[in-house]
Amino acid sequence: MTAKNDLDKIFKRIADSVDDMRDSRRLAALGDFAIDMIQKRTRHRKSGVKRPGANTSRLKQLAKTTIEHRTGVMRYLHGDTTPQTSNLTYTGQMLDSIKLRILPRRGVDITPFGRRFGIKGGKSPVGGVTNLQVAKKVSIDRPFMYLSRGEMTKLVKFYQRTFDTLLGRRGLT
Repeated sequence: MTAKNDLDKIFKRIADSVDDMRDSRRLAALGDFAIDMIQKRTRHRKSGVKRPGANTSRLKQLAKTTIEHRTGVMRYLHGDTTPQTSNLTYTGQMLDSIKLRILPRRGVDITPFGRRFGIKGGKSPVGGVTNLQVAKKVSIDRPFMYLSRGEMTKLVKFYQRTFDTLLGRRGLT
């Protein structure tokens, strides 16, 4: 046994661990973690992110006419919002529709999917627009689909913990 052979074995284990990190299950876990951060930040902290890596900022306040409309249809509002709250939650459909899709080249696409269903007395027409169309429209004044610098750091730490676990399974930590 030589040092070169030992290094070759270690590098092979590391390469295998890197390949495992690009496995669709692990990419899905990473994507789900990112989705959860976006949904919680938007719904509960009422914050958005204007561009990748920027700081979070409060979402633009709702117009008086929107507040009046939402007051009239309170029974249709999602449980995480009020008529005055700007957290991109009216019925919850758009934020709930954020899903991930594993891409062929081992990447992840995170975006709102599906069609919206109508609400009697609501602004959305029955069988109307897609959740992606709604997200694009509201993102003009209230951008929310980016990750802040702090969220990116959390995502990297999540990735590191997962990678450390894989290395440990191969006897490398």
